[in-house]
Amino acid sequence: MEQEARSRLRVGSGDPVWLTSTRTFALGPVTYLVSSQSEAVTVDRQEPTLCTVIKSTPGTPITAAYLRTLVSTFTTADDVFRPEFLAELLFLDPPGAGVEMGADAQQQLEAFGTRWVVYLDQRAVPDLQPGPYVIMQKKLWKVWRVYSDSAGAFVEALRPGEMKARDAFERLEVGRTHEGVSVAVPSRLGYFAFMGAPLAGLRVLVKDNFHLKGLRTSLGNKAYLETYPSREKTATCIQQLVAAGAVIVGTAKLVSFAAWEEPTQCIDYQAPWNARADGYQSPAGSSSGSGAAIGAYDWLDIAIGSDTSGSGRRPGLWNGCFAMRPTFGLVPVDGLVSSFKLFDTPSFLGRNLQQMRSFASAWYGSRISTKNLKPISALIWPSDFWESINPAQRKLAQDFVGDLESFLGIQQEAVSFADEWSRAPPQEAASESQSDFMKDATKDAFWYDDYHALDSFRTDYQSKFNKQPYVSPPVRAQWESASKIDPAQRDEAVRRINVYRQWFLSAIMASEKRNALVILPIENVSPRYRDQPPPPFHAPSGVTTLTLSPILEAPELVVPIGEIPYQSVISGREEMLPVAVGLLALPGSDLLLMDLARGCLEKAGRPVSVHTGRYMFKKE
Repeated sequence: MEQEARSRLRVGSGDPVWLTSTRTFALGPVTYLVSSQSEAVTVDRQEPTLCTVIKSTPGTPITAAYLRTLVSTFTTADDVFRPEFLAELLFLDPPGAGVEMGADAQQQLEAFGTRWVVYLDQRAVPDLQPGPYVIMQKKLWKVWRVYSDSAGAFVEALRPGEMKARDAFERLEVGRTHEGVSVAVPSRLGYFAFMGAPLAGLRVLVKDNFHLKGLRTSLGNKAYLETYPSREKTATCIQQLVAAGAVIVGTAKLVSFAAWEEPTQCIDYQAPWNARADGYQSPAGSSSGSGAAIGAYDWLDIAIGSDTSGSGRRPGLWNGCFAMRPTFGLVPVDGLVSSFKLFDTPSFLGRNLQQMRSFASAWYGSRISTKNLKPISALIWPSDFWESINPAQRKLAQDFVGDLESFLGIQQEAVSFADEWSRAPPQEAASESQSDFMKDATKDAFWYDDYHALDSFRTDYQSKFNKQPYVSPPVRAQWESASKIDPAQRDEAVRRINVYRQWFLSAIMASEKRNALVILPIENVSPRYRDQPPPPFHAPSGVTTLTLSPILEAPELVVPIGEIPYQSVISGREEMLPVAVGLLALPGSDLLLMDLARGCLEKAGRPVSVHTGRYMFKKE
């Protein structure tokens, strides 16, 4: 970079740093980006410098102790703030409140390296937020911290900023590093003053099958991306997050068309990197980028996925984090590219269960309540599902179920759904067994709708480019099979799904005196290296651990419970694979599930949050 394209930024009493023509600068190992729009305030400072805006507390004098506490709080709460931003301070004074600064405070500021202090009446700058800034050209400019997408989880990074729900999003033009996309995040300090917004400052990543105004949607396929222009409307559920104060930092990769692909099958976009274990395990899908990002990045709070038949829950398991499939219909789906409308729902993943609960409450709003819900009175261990799970995983699950028994004061019941069906089948089943009745139901309904939901895409692409679109081998195989399913087969499959739902909810889950919780394995946990081709393609059959909650329209919470060791062929050492269970309850029990899980974990002395990186839980 030529020196003529740079400006010096004064950093307290230290050496200046350089602001490049791309509006970036570095403080040690940390890169920052300066906003291209200044704040509506003039500062009588000509020399470019770093600055922190501080909101004064009415009636609280500025003392050395106050300043030390303030800086400690800033440093702990905000990954954007650094002590270098104490070079200049700008205090926002409440109306009619004079700020007193004692001699010890002056000495403390000198120790911080602060060269200049100014006071502003808050009424003159009501929209100015606390946090780190750059002063240039007598104006204040926000700064954002830049992170590298080392896990390859992002499709695009978005420009941070205060948005209204209907505003258009903008791509972040910072450039790429050798690790991929550069992501900018705003300071969290500015949002402390706006805590009336329930999700104020929460950093959220959105799966790239949700439409965002101003952006093109990839659906994990380059042909789909090339076919359609930037969207004119943001998905309603994402608008709700923005209105609640969330900051959308980017769009997440997914397997193409939200289908089922392992890393070797991801052609148009490289599969994200799973941070757990040896770093070369599959991130699962289809919400692969959402899960990988949560498992890798401390600076990201929540990732939005979607879940049709496991697309949100599988990444929760394999990337070692909490994941929630909400009650069907609870979260709006307009603006989500449909796979199977009878199963489709937005989902979300996170590392902290309390934060997940707060997020859910804000996102669901008045559409859900914990009132009038019967307490859990039965714990169901579905033996049909667990018999194919490896012993180490079953042992961890049984240990957790023991904690649930202690917390709820009830004993688990081992239940075979197939046997229960045989004893008291629904009238519509006649003499068919559960496996025969439901054998092709999910496949015929799901695949038919999924295939024909993309009819217009195939037509539009052919019309625009005079050729058929490229799709990956597993998607091609699914489409070829789905194209042979006729409408009558699809309708019969939907009928059978509805019959099964009504039977299961009444026979297994609930009665006047019963409210059951089902503990599900999600999948069998064993090494799934990203460089190994998956087993041969098979169509789904019957009711599985992944299709049960979609069939029931019920919520399912993925809860990390432990890790199992294996000898990695990648690292040549012992690694730990994450293990989680799915907790399934009656429709509308979403918040109850989270409260129950947290209460059980806390009583048992288990973690209610997970770490990023190699291990979910801290190693002593």
